[in-house]
Amino acid sequence: MPDGVELTSRFESLKVYDDPLEQGSDADFLKSCSGTLSEYIQSVLTSIPNCDESTVTLPSLPPERYRVIPKQEFTQGDVSECNFRYSPEDSPVKAKICEAKRLSLKDSLKPVWHFEVEPNSSVHYSPGDAFGFFIENDSHLVSWLLHRFNVTDNLYVADTKSAPPKSFEVSSALRKQFDLFSPPKKSLLRLLGEFCVDERERRILLLLSSDVGRDTYRSLFIRERVSLLDLLVAFPSCEPPLEKVLDGLPFLMPRYYSASSCYESKENTIDFVFSLAQYNIIAGKRWTRKGHATGTLDRICTQWDKRSLDDVQLTIFHRPSNHFRPPENLDVPYLMVCAGTGLAPFRGFIQQRRRKYTSILKTATGDYSMGQVYLFFGCRQVGEFQWYLDEIENDMSMLPNAELFVCYSRSTDDAMYVQDLLKKHAEQVNRLICSHPSSRIYVCGDGANMAKGVQESLSDILSEYHCSNKEDAKKFLKKLSDEKRYVQDIWFWG
Repeated sequence: MPDGVELTSRFESLKVYDDPLEQGSDADFLKSCSGTLSEYIQSVLTSIPNCDESTVTLPSLPPERYRVIPKQEFTQGDVSECNFRYSPEDSPVKAKICEAKRLSLKDSLKPVWHFEVEPNSSVHYSPGDAFGFFIENDSHLVSWLLHRFNVTDNLYVADTKSAPPKSFEVSSALRKQFDLFSPPKKSLLRLLGEFCVDERERRILLLLSSDVGRDTYRSLFIRERVSLLDLLVAFPSCEPPLEKVLDGLPFLMPRYYSASSCYESKENTIDFVFSLAQYNIIAGKRWTRKGHATGTLDRICTQWDKRSLDDVQLTIFHRPSNHFRPPENLDVPYLMVCAGTGLAPFRGFIQQRRRKYTSILKTATGDYSMGQVYLFFGCRQVGEFQWYLDEIENDMSMLPNAELFVCYSRSTDDAMYVQDLLKKHAEQVNRLICSHPSSRIYVCGDGANMAKGVQESLSDILSEYHCSNKEDAKKFLKKLSDEKRYVQDIWFWG
């Protein structure tokens, strides 16, 4: 078997790709995609103009940072333990997963999980705070990559830019420090091209890294999400030294998740919720790639749910929120708007509010004023997030002036998004916002669609009931934002 075919087969057998429509045998999957990935990438790249290379502008090569340590210079005592890269202000702790429960329906193609972790030391946090999760690259994937670069034994390199310079073992660094799936930088593409033996492959990669290949680059790496590993399959003659590739790789960054609990309710454990991110790799194909962090967490939670998993230790750190937290004064009314996993921080908001109110009832001698609180939530289907919704509804039923509104975008009866739900209750929403000089609005979820739709609905509501026109309503929301009374915790899918 030719080396290139063998490498392609090994790569695909790692199940980097998933075919959600083909839940059958691995053999069927391999038969459907064997060789096709390479052919597809090559065909897309033929759209680059056939121009004179002397007329194109190439990016600079990645600055040199890593150096292989020759065996004669290597001493075991000089090697540093390879850990995740984190900021000095962060204090990572180990945390054991101690519970996992599925919040989505069984037949959903986008699993949603609640899971709980127990840190090895107590972490005091507030509702609205986030935690950074460090997730290693898959060890099998790292093994494939080392094989692709003909690394047959332990390779040690020195980081010449660190202060002081550090040496580390490469396979450990590839697991914990380098991002293998983000779009490769153009400087890295040029590097790969410089080390192609095949002239056609060299030319394609160089042109792809240049100004001429700009549109194709965006199509291939931003829209189609082709990665460095895909390129190494598609360009078998590319044989750069591994340390040169490390020069061009970005560092692996933590993924952030909002706590879905409050510290006062669960001092020893922290709750989180996530949905599995899946990305189409090739337009018109059925291949998808799972998100780096959510793919790993989904596998862990699935195994935990089946009780087939031993203790799993994750590395996390606390990232406090400056403004996305409930007001200290329970008299201040606030509006919470979210969709999907954006519900996470508001579960903590409500837990904390109920505990505070219960504590006040034990000591209060007369009536205690409580501001109005609304939670507007949207998801796809009836039954999703039901455990969370039942719990939140129960908590809110024990609070004065608290109300939950829920809608479903895929409902057969009354389908709507959360921004539509706001307009359905426009008068109540306006009354809450304008009822107190310190009232708040919190929005959590997808920033590309949901958050924009919510802002548009709020503008419409305020222009109808509070402001003279839409422009004044937008200025009013801008004022609330400047005063940190309109706060968003949103994310964007790349």
